[in-house]
Amino acid sequence: MRHAALIIACTPLLAACSLINDFSIGPEIDGGAPPDGGSDAGSDAGPEDSGSDAGSDACTERAFFADSDRDGFGDPGISRMVCEMPGGFVDNDDDCDDSCEICRPGGTEICDSSRDENCDGTIDESATCGPCGGTCDWACSRALCDDAVAVTAGTNHSCAILEQGGAACWGNNADGQLGTGIAGPSLRSAVPVRVVDMDGTGYLAGVSSL
Repeated sequence: MRHAALIIACTPLLAACSLINDFSIGPEIDGGAPPDGGSDAGSDAGPEDSGSDAGSDACTERAFFADSDRDGFGDPGISRMVCEMPGGFVDNDDDCDDSCEICRPGGTEICDSSRDENCDGTIDESATCGPCGGTCDWACSRALCDDAVAVTAGTNHSCAILEQGGAACWGNNADGQLGTGIAGPSLRSAVPVRVVDMDGTGYLAGVSSL
């Protein structure tokens, strides 16, 4: 009805009305669909509209650990969850003392009675020089040599007098035979350990016989 009314009203200007009908009224009558049937609908919608690229810049966070002493091994107590490794951090938490550059897995134990240089959970267990009473045969310099000059054997343990006047024992320690100040069947030692003095504050000195 709308179409017919427009044609009647515009009869004096038929040519003009025909143009209006073709280009203005026709699509409105068809329901507003574009001439090609809507095949281009949404053709300008990009990936950002559909979300197909959502998360393209996302990353997988990982744990990185502080390496304050720069030895390549991280402090398990200080970590960050980030995408990229920050400066001063590493991707492992294997360090046992991040304030000590020489304390790391595979490090060399030094006889200092204070640090675990090889990160195996014990101190000075494989150190062989100086106050630990090792010998030059255990890779010490001559200045630190303290070789055995006499050896005596007991029941399941042995002791040696050292050239610097100390003593070292090894073997069973169930009854404190090794002279370390502590006793127990699990405290035996296969390598010589220094005998401590009576008050346990230092090592026994001035030993001439056992």
